[in-house]
Amino acid sequence: VDSEVDEKLFPNWQMGFGDLADPVWSFVPGMIDDDEKQGRLELLAQTIPDLAEHLNNVMGKTQGE
Repeated sequence: VDSEVDEKLFPNWQMGFGDLADPVWSFVPGMIDDDEKQGRLELLAQTIPDLAEHLNNVMGKTQGE
């Protein structure tokens, strides 16, 4: 039931939106179905070696300087 109120219950509440295709959302329960979650996990598993190499390169350059 809609009704008017004298004051907000949550005066600091701000609304917004995000890109639901962003992989970060896959960690929020209920945001994607199990099939999509499985696909993202498989993609992550394929990407890990390249990501690890990149991180090692970046960290090595930062630590060596």
